[in-house]
Amino acid sequence: MLSETSFNELPFWYNEIKRNAPDALIILVGLKSDEADSVVIKPQDAITQALDWGIEFRPVSAKAGSGISELFDHLFDSLGK
Repeated sequence: MLSETSFNELPFWYNEIKRNAPDALIILVGLKSDEADSVVIKPQDAITQALDWGIEFRPVSAKAGSGISELFDHLFDSLGK
């Protein structure tokens, strides 16, 4: 994850979702996981935040094509329940 500002704003958006759509499926998605040299937010920090909220963290990279199919498979499986 490359944006400290975005990461620091997560609690606001998480609370907005919980307030307005308490039953919504929430997944924390870490973008640009292929850019390890530019990482500002450590994956473990994102994992810890997701665990604190009881949600999943999924790192993805559109550039490398990694994690995207798995993210959508999980999303569709979860919504189908």
